[in-house]
Amino acid sequence: METMNIKSKTIFTGDNLPIMRGINSESIDLIYLDPPFNSKTNYAAPIGSKAAGAEFKDTWTLNDVDAAWLDLIETKHPALNRVIHAAMTDSDKSYLIYMAVRLLEMERILKNTGSIYLHCDPTMSHYLKLAMDAVFGKENFLADITWKRYAAHSLSKSAVDTISDHLLYYAKDNTRVMANRVTSQLDTEKLNKKFPHVETETGRRFQHVALEQNSNRSSAGEVRKIGDKTVTSDIGWRWNQSTFDERIAKNPYLIYWTRSGKPRYKIYADEYSGEPVGNIWTDIPYLASGDGERTGYPTQKPVALLNRIIEASSNESDVVFDPFCGCATTLVAADRLQRDWIGIDISVKAAELVVERIKGDQGLLEDIIARDDVPNRTDLGEIPRYNAPENKTQLYGEQGGHCNGCGEHFQTQHLEIDHIIARSVGGTDHIDNLQLLCSHCNRVKGERGQEYLVARLNER
Repeated sequence: METMNIKSKTIFTGDNLPIMRGINSESIDLIYLDPPFNSKTNYAAPIGSKAAGAEFKDTWTLNDVDAAWLDLIETKHPALNRVIHAAMTDSDKSYLIYMAVRLLEMERILKNTGSIYLHCDPTMSHYLKLAMDAVFGKENFLADITWKRYAAHSLSKSAVDTISDHLLYYAKDNTRVMANRVTSQLDTEKLNKKFPHVETETGRRFQHVALEQNSNRSSAGEVRKIGDKTVTSDIGWRWNQSTFDERIAKNPYLIYWTRSGKPRYKIYADEYSGEPVGNIWTDIPYLASGDGERTGYPTQKPVALLNRIIEASSNESDVVFDPFCGCATTLVAADRLQRDWIGIDISVKAAELVVERIKGDQGLLEDIIARDDVPNRTDLGEIPRYNAPENKTQLYGEQGGHCNGCGEHFQTQHLEIDHIIARSVGGTDHIDNLQLLCSHCNRVKGERGQEYLVARLNER
């Protein structure tokens, strides 16, 4: 596990891909991302709102795709490549390529004990689920959480109104993921309904639960001394005699007697930690237009939603990362919960909103760092020359001795090391950007991208 090479409370402005490529591997505890949804809509914050000036395009074409992204996916990630080519339209493929290269970086920077929540809607959730399976492993899928945003619209033109979003929840390693129990608190009315009785001696609200149960038939016919009474159960007891004695000694009012003389035990409202939350979240409302939390930012999510995610999947001082941080809701929630945080957004407005919202929270200006550069990784050590023998040996094993162009098998001396993304357009000498090609394919490709080589080979 690597140490973080970026200070906490840093907000980056710019494309998140090169910035993520500058973050050390295995240095993030929790990632939440609320990326564009491929909604075929362009968003802008209203004039006069706190977020005025913030906007983003959510319409995708192949012109939005860097050929180098596809080169990397086609060469190094065949399962992910198959997902992309299963998409029905060029717009869907473009969106998936954009997301795929970024998900690969998120997988790299996430700690082995970490987890990731991808927020999406039904537009692309099915494709994104397959992409996440390919990147993080199907076995590391933990849940598809449905968040009910608002009630159905009475004027909806659709027979079934879409009122929910999806949160695709994955672990880096499902055997090591850190997770805290998530509960939902009840309001006063529901709490009183759940605990309808009031204890005369103390005024505490409670409900009562059976002390006899069929699943413990081994104790059927046994006697229990409860206070000054002796009771026999025909079906079996939940507790043995010592448990009765210990619990009644701690609370002499614990036992509730029914009119028929059956003992039951009390569960108190003031000891209730909340109802366990499953994968259907209906208790966190979407932000209404007049909500004081609103900044006017397009697609803003409530802090309560991020509070639940952060509390469920991180601890204090863990690093929370949002690569599409928008109006900084994730960062605000992380800051309140004493987590370290890092955010990225393409809009300069995001950095302004981070400062404004957290300053409003704390009543003072925290040491928030705004950057627009690409950080330098400190976990790589000295990268060997691209044509170093150890690189060739590793790549030969990864490719099974086959050329990554024509697919033919060669002995190692007949394969040459090639940059997937040429150095002239920003490719590095790191092993992740290298492949083995036979001499013919290497000459055909030259300094061009992998897609050029594939197209030329398909002409034969």
